[in-house]
Amino acid sequence: MGAAGRLAARAAINCALAGGACVLSPYLLWRFATVRRWRAGFASRLGLSLPPPGAAGGLWIHTVSAGELLTAEPLIRRIAAESPDLPLALSVTTEAAHLIASERLASIPRFFWPLDFSPVVDRVLARVRPQLIVLVELELWPNFLLGAARRGIPRIVINGRITARSERRFGRVRPLARRLFGLVDRYGVQNEEYAARLERLGVPREKLAVLGNLKFDVPRREDTPVAPVRAQLSLPPGRLVIVAGCTHPGEEDLLLRALPELRGAGLVLAPRHLERVPEVLALVRKSGRTPCTLGAGDAGDVLVVDQFGKLDSLYRAADLVVMGGTFVPRGGHNMLEPARWGAPIVFGPSIDNFRDIAIGLLDRRGAVMVRTPDEAPAALAALCDSPERRAALGAGAYAVWSEGRGAIDRYLRLINDMRRKETSCNG
Repeated sequence: MGAAGRLAARAAINCALAGGACVLSPYLLWRFATVRRWRAGFASRLGLSLPPPGAAGGLWIHTVSAGELLTAEPLIRRIAAESPDLPLALSVTTEAAHLIASERLASIPRFFWPLDFSPVVDRVLARVRPQLIVLVELELWPNFLLGAARRGIPRIVINGRITARSERRFGRVRPLARRLFGLVDRYGVQNEEYAARLERLGVPREKLAVLGNLKFDVPRREDTPVAPVRAQLSLPPGRLVIVAGCTHPGEEDLLLRALPELRGAGLVLAPRHLERVPEVLALVRKSGRTPCTLGAGDAGDVLVVDQFGKLDSLYRAADLVVMGGTFVPRGGHNMLEPARWGAPIVFGPSIDNFRDIAIGLLDRRGAVMVRTPDEAPAALAALCDSPERRAALGAGAYAVWSEGRGAIDRYLRLINDMRRKETSCNG
C-alpha cells in the first residue's frame, strides 16, 4: 500500500471510528461508569499521559492481557539479558496485565495500548520511536499498523494464532482482511494449522514461519507459594481441592450444583473477570454455602478469588482443575498453566482457543474432556474417587508441558533477524 493509499485508509478508519463512537456513546459511557477495567489507564489510552521515551531505537512489545504477558515474560527477560543495552517498552491492554507488568517487569517502561485513532496513535509512536514493533499473538489494529508503516517501523507477530471462527469472520470481508494482514512484515505462528488459515486470508507464505507456542516455555516457578486453600476452607486431610480457573457466567453455577456429589471436596472459583466477584459471591450464598475470599482471608465453604495474579499458586495447590471458558462458548483458556504443576484437568467442549493443546493433553491422557456440561458432575465425581487416575492424568499433563518447550529460541532468532535486517537497511 502506497503513501496515498495509507492516508486514505486512515481517514476512512478515523471517520468510521468517530461515527461508531457517536452511535454507541450511551453504551460506552455506561460501561465506562460501571466497569473498572474500562477506566484503567484512560489518559494513557488517549495519548494524554505519554509513556516514557525509553524504546527509541529498540523494541516495542505489545501484549493484550495477563495471559499473553505471562507467556511473553520469559522471552522479554531473555532479550533484556542478552541485549542489556537494547531499549525496551511494553504496552498492555488490560488492567490485570499492567499490574503484573508493574510487579514482574518493573524495570521496563510500560503503558496502556493507545486507542486506534490516528492522532492518538501518531502521538504515542512519535514518543516511543521503536526500531521494531513486536505484537504477541494476533493483535492487529489498522491505524496503528498504518502509522508504523508510514514511519518505516517494521511490524512482526510472534506466537501468532487464529481460530477457525476468526478465519470465517475475516473471510466475510476478505479484501479488507488481506489489506490488514498485509500491514505486518513477518508472522511467527504456533502451528501449521494457524499458518494455513492466515495463508487462506491472503498472507504470503514467505511471510509465515511456524515456530511453536511460547506458552510451553513459561517456566514453573518453584518459589510460587501454595495458596492457603485448605486452611480457608477448613478441609481435613484427605479432602480434595478443586480449582475452577478463569470461569465465565454459567460455569460457577454448574460447579456449585455438582459440589454435593464431589465427596466433600473444597471448591475454589476464580472468575475470569474480577468485576464479577460480587455476582459469584451471591451465587455461592444462593446455593446455601458460605463464601470466603482470598483478599479477606476469612473462612467459608467455597473460596472465591478476588485478586489478580493468584492462579499459579492456586493451581499448585489443586488436586483437580476445571478449566473455565470450556463449558460455555468462550473457546477456553490456557490449560498449560495447571499442566506445568502436574494437575489433572477437566474441560468441556468449547476449546477453539487452545484446540491443539487440548488435543495434545487428551492424546497423552493428561486431561478429561466432557461432551456436555451435564456430564461434568459425574466425571468430576469419578476422578474424586480415583487417586490413581488423578495421578496418571497429572503425569500426562506435566509431560505435555515439559516436552513442548523450545519455541523461545526460535522467536528470539526471528526478532534478532528482523533487527539486523532493519539495521542493515538503515546503515
